[in-house]
Amino acid sequence: MCGACDTPHPPTPGCQIIHPPRDGGIRYRGLTPEEVQSVRFLPFDYEIEYVCRPDREIVGPKVRKCQRDGTWTAMGHPSRC
Repeated sequence: MCGACDTPHPPTPGCQIIHPPRDGGIRYRGLTPEEVQSVRFLPFDYEIEYVCRPDREIVGPKVRKCQRDGTWTAMGHPSRC
C-alpha cells in the first residue's frame, strides 16, 4: 500500500507569478505594481497579458490564463519579444 498516496494534497491557491519575457513586461489587470510585488499566487481564471517595448512585437501567446490545476495556459509555447 502506498502511504504517500493516502496523504491528501492541499488545494493549489492559484497560479504562481511568472516572469516576463526579455524586453517585455506583464500587464496584471486590477493590480498595482506594489500588489504584484507582494503577491505569490494569482487566482484561478485570472488572465495576464504580455507586453513588449514599443519597438518590439510579442511572438507566442499574448495572454495566459490561470487554470484550475494551478498552471498557466500554453506554457509549452514560450512568449518572447
